[in-house]
Amino acid sequence: EVDDHLLEKVEADILKKDDETNVEQYTILDLFRHKDLALASANIGFAYMVNSLVFYGLTFNLVSYAGSIYINNTINGLVGLVGYVLVAFTIDKFGRRLINGGFMICGGLACLLCMAIEEAARKSDDPAPLLVAQKWMAFTGKMFISGSFGAIYVFAGEIFPTPLRSTGIGFGSMCARFGGFFAPFIIQIKAGFAKYLVSR
Repeated sequence: EVDDHLLEKVEADILKKDDETNVEQYTILDLFRHKDLALASANIGFAYMVNSLVFYGLTFNLVSYAGSIYINNTINGLVGLVGYVLVAFTIDKFGRRLINGGFMICGGLACLLCMAIEEAARKSDDPAPLLVAQKWMAFTGKMFISGSFGAIYVFAGEIFPTPLRSTGIGFGSMCARFGGFFAPFIIQIKAGFAKYLVSR
């Protein structure tokens, strides 16, 4: 049997050590206390927001693609999976920055090509082939932005110092929610405000 006095002594020692351990608490403000860390935090936050905006924008815009919405939705999910697999096999070989930035650039170029193809389809006598090409270009953009979305979590986790790692990733994820919030409104711009700009 263990003596009660011994248990009380051990418990007192544990409580004393807990009192002596002064663990510093970090907040989101600590991400912006130093210039280099502030720039990295702003960059990561912006990258998260753009990834989320494009990812959800392409997903919500499935209704406007040529063909069946159900088949398009299935393909949309599969190309996202392909993007994640590509990142898994290339991120260690080419580096986080190149993969994340390269996938974002390729995804952005694919989205810009979608706009150009849609404009060409609008002026064409037979728009059907161009609309199919636009759909597949959108799927290509979704593949790249899905890969970038997967890579940004790895990239962010390695940029922030250990005490601020969870705070930094949480900040980036918070910025991503802003991108997701604006995605439906970005889709509506082409029918409203963009037409107003062109008519001017």
